[in-house]
Amino acid sequence: MEQSREELNKKIKKYGFYAFNKNFADNGVGLIIFEEDDKTIKGIRMKIGNSEKFEMSRLGFENHLVYDFITYIELLPKTVWKEYYRIYKK
Repeated sequence: MEQSREELNKKIKKYGFYAFNKNFADNGVGLIIFEEDDKTIKGIRMKIGNSEKFEMSRLGFENHLVYDFITYIELLPKTVWKEYYRIYKK
């Protein structure tokens, strides 16, 4: 569970897909990251039946990674993330 700040920064990737490990009904299926900076992470939360924007503090997102609430899956292909990016920009 001990992870350095550098390791966590490497795990937070723009256009990456992160799957939830628990509580799919409340949390959704996963997250797609579109914007990240030192304080916030922004993107799309994929829920059953719809997708919605989300904004989370960077510390909160890192805690989700460390405590295995979410798992990094992979960088999405450009054709996939562009479709969700349109939803994000609306």
